[in-house]
Amino acid sequence: MRMLTLAILISASIATLKAQAKICDLQLDSAAVRKIALRKNAYWTEDWLCPAPSMKFDSLACTWTVTSGKWGHTEKGDCKHTNGCTTWTTVVLVIDARSKRKISKTVTTDLYPNYE
Repeated sequence: MRMLTLAILISASIATLKAQAKICDLQLDSAAVRKIALRKNAYWTEDWLCPAPSMKFDSLACTWTVTSGKWGHTEKGDCKHTNGCTTWTTVVLVIDARSKRKISKTVTTDLYPNYE
């Protein structure tokens, strides 16, 4: 009876370990991630002042994260009362490495008034 119980516990723990240790089937490389980010308008390289976009792979979540930013200028809203505003726009795109689909895309814009 003890051997049967021990065998059941061992097989259950092995099954649990296999379920927890999902190995990420990497369907994408960095070149494919770059193409997807370009299609989703999340890979900006046209401005020479901008830092190069970064791509990071998270093996636990099996996702790629692409971060890109660009500078701009606006004279809308409260910025029309000053000498305009400098804008810094950042986009963060998260792509699932298994299904090659977009999980999320977050765009943030910061305004910096030009008081010159």
